[in-house]
Amino acid sequence: MNRISSPSQILRCAFISLLLLPHPTFSAFEFAPTSARSGGTGDNFVAWAQGTDALIWNPGATVWNGGIGVTAVYDRPFGVRELQTSMAGIVLPLRNTALGLRFEDFGYALFREQTIGVTVAHRVRERLGLGLTLRSLRLSAEGIGSRSWVVFDLGARVVFPGGVRFGMAAWNVGGKKMSLLGQGGMAGVGIEVSPGVFVLVDVRKESGLPTGGGAGVEFEMGKRFKFRLGAGNQPERFSGGFGVRKGMVTIDYSAAFHSILGISQRVSLTIGR
Repeated sequence: MNRISSPSQILRCAFISLLLLPHPTFSAFEFAPTSARSGGTGDNFVAWAQGTDALIWNPGATVWNGGIGVTAVYDRPFGVRELQTSMAGIVLPLRNTALGLRFEDFGYALFREQTIGVTVAHRVRERLGLGLTLRSLRLSAEGIGSRSWVVFDLGARVVFPGGVRFGMAAWNVGGKKMSLLGQGGMAGVGIEVSPGVFVLVDVRKESGLPTGGGAGVEFEMGKRFKFRLGAGNQPERFSGGFGVRKGMVTIDYSAAFHSILGISQRVSLTIGR
């Protein structure tokens, strides 16, 4: 576990946590998107995510995965080492069903969050996928101790003719310990407005917070390179990123700029189609 070496680091981490946390003891990255690909579009990805990206974004979209997929993500929010997040995940397709597993770790000396998520998704029809994720969440805080919960999330994805995609997801559907774990949902649409140009729009709502959302765009530049731009709020951010693919391997990078907190960077490695 990382140690905070000076009072200034403690104050900085506390300040960032206060800005990011919707509730006093609510983790800064509860159900947080950690994909570098989504980060480049301003974290507007509930309709566009599939395969390993969907383990975070939309359980119903994990079934859209061409073979076994494996991913690893590193997120360093606003350049602060003590707030770093890492995630590893795998998706195994079984005909019209997919099984997924992910592990997330976020934290520093004063606060730590670890999550294990198990996802089951099924393609009910050719264009409709439904999914369920069970999450075991453990929170540890200095002076408070640790607590654990198991919650569940739901997701659905529809692919319409013409490549229009609609996605929706709800987290902590049972509302367990809402003041601590948060509860809410999001919906989004992705449209190919011209060959190789995709526009993504999301709306999200969490209990006790204003409605938020944003928009992003992804440009395909051949089969190997993608460029992304986006904007969103909660927290407010402008972002950009790119992805490079070689065979079965994809590396994505994104950077988001917050007007107060500065730059947040993510990088991810994905193996699969």
